[in-house]
Amino acid sequence: MDPDSQKCPLRARDYYDLWRVLGAFQDRLDFSDFPEFLRSKCTVRNVSFEGPDDFFEKTMLNHVEKTWEQWLGPLIPDLPNFATVIDELRPRIALIAS
Repeated sequence: MDPDSQKCPLRARDYYDLWRVLGAFQDRLDFSDFPEFLRSKCTVRNVSFEGPDDFFEKTMLNHVEKTWEQWLGPLIPDLPNFATVIDELRPRIALIAS
């Protein structure tokens, strides 16, 4: 990967959307080509991606946690706790992005 590439900045809504979609439809989606697709897309956008842990970089998660209620609270009734979403999302992302 290009040394000038950056990590992909994810927002609270990105984590929430992934959690909802994967929680509801993961068993009905075909992810067989997803790892290659993700790497190709990251290359085109000059974003580094080494593996599933890149989705959960500590600095990024700290920012998302701080903005969770602010960005999602007004949009989502019964917003789940940030920690719950991240804890359930980690193994799902690991499964499809490896």
